[in-house]
Amino acid sequence: MGILSRTIGLSGPLILFADPALGHAFGRPYDLPIPLSFYLGAAGAVVALSFVMAIVVLRRHVPMADPPERLAPLPWPVVWLCQTACLVVFLLVIAAGLLGNHSTFKNIAPLAVWVVFWAGQSLVCGFLGDFWPLLNPLATVHGWVERLCGRARPGLSLNLPLPRSLGAWPAVGLFLGFAWFELLWEGSGHPRDIAVLLIAYSGLTWLGMALFGRSVWLRTGEVFSVAFAQFGCFAPIALRQANGRFGVGWRVFGVGLLRDLPYTPSRVAFLVVMLATVTFDGLSETPAWRDLLRALRPGRDNASTIATVGLVILPVIFAGGLVMTMWLCRYLALGRQSLIVLTGCFVPTLLPIALAYQLAHNLSFLLLGVQYMVPLVSDPFGFGWNIFDTTLYIVDPSLVNAKMLWTVAVVAIVAGHAAAVYLSHVVALRVFERNLATRSQFPMLVLMVAYTMTSLWILAQPITNARTG
Repeated sequence: MGILSRTIGLSGPLILFADPALGHAFGRPYDLPIPLSFYLGAAGAVVALSFVMAIVVLRRHVPMADPPERLAPLPWPVVWLCQTACLVVFLLVIAAGLLGNHSTFKNIAPLAVWVVFWAGQSLVCGFLGDFWPLLNPLATVHGWVERLCGRARPGLSLNLPLPRSLGAWPAVGLFLGFAWFELLWEGSGHPRDIAVLLIAYSGLTWLGMALFGRSVWLRTGEVFSVAFAQFGCFAPIALRQANGRFGVGWRVFGVGLLRDLPYTPSRVAFLVVMLATVTFDGLSETPAWRDLLRALRPGRDNASTIATVGLVILPVIFAGGLVMTMWLCRYLALGRQSLIVLTGCFVPTLLPIALAYQLAHNLSFLLLGVQYMVPLVSDPFGFGWNIFDTTLYIVDPSLVNAKMLWTVAVVAIVAGHAAAVYLSHVVALRVFERNLATRSQFPMLVLMVAYTMTSLWILAQPITNARTG
């Protein structure tokens, strides 16, 4: 199995600790007790039922206003400790990548970046809260240097103005680039290449902060700040920063998605790209994708080009489907809002779907990857150290099996789409006349049901012996 198939088919991180011949490294696929079509139909029916339940619930009470968040300040020792620890880990990962063992299996850098940082942090942000503003080592370094330089002269940034129309478009482009590096880049498992990439991205981020200001660049160009903040809108813990101080508070799941509506076009594009790239990750593992590659008979370079084109085109397809759905919603509700405004209002409701897919698709990476991190904690450079006496830890592959992953996938996907249906109905009651809001949601319901069934079909391909009869 070549680099392309290993990287795409195994979603980057899992190639670090799986025999290529094992695919998802689950051994024998799970035999579904009933045909896959039954699962897909039942999942679609549950999502449709959630639409009916949303109508009943929201008929009695419509949350037209979001309750204010009550924040408790974080003590400065806690802030300092978290920032220092994260910066030390960041520097350790770079040092290990540059100076440590070049083997993917014996260096902490690949697992730390792809499994712990990206897959793990995304889920933490979505289901607990976005703590990245507190932990971001690049922002920490800039802030510390700015305070030191402030004694000699005020500020470290030029604070050049960015056009308001630019929005978060820099982050959209950088996220597409990040997805390409994760899914298609041949160096995604090479420690030295990862370290060089981290250094280059750090330089780019600090340059953006120096030119436009730290807070501005974090909102518009620092791709992980934008991504984790988007995931964090769904979470029950809100972290806010003001005047250099951090505060935390509690809120209801999903309420953060209903703030600051409508989203700007660049934020809409960012969320669409997030949805499309994670779907592409799963789609590239299916027999249909392999059949396409065989039909086109590409060489190694051509296969990479085809995958890159697919990665770029899929967000466009998603955007087209979303705009068409918004047009139908507006038509049924006799609305007069522009499609840009409507799309900006409804696209945040799709975030639970992105989170559900992240959980379903990356659970195996986390369960296996965290285990492989245990010995590397004692020997991050691969020099044969045993600092914390964990190098003899034996990975337990029984924690990951196809039956468990399929069960989690079904529950997560259905729950994510049901949450999206509910939030979409709340938004409809805000932007359309009440007596027309319900019927405006039928196109969204069709979209949700179709996406539910498609997502489960994609997830089923590599982990089950899917009976389609």
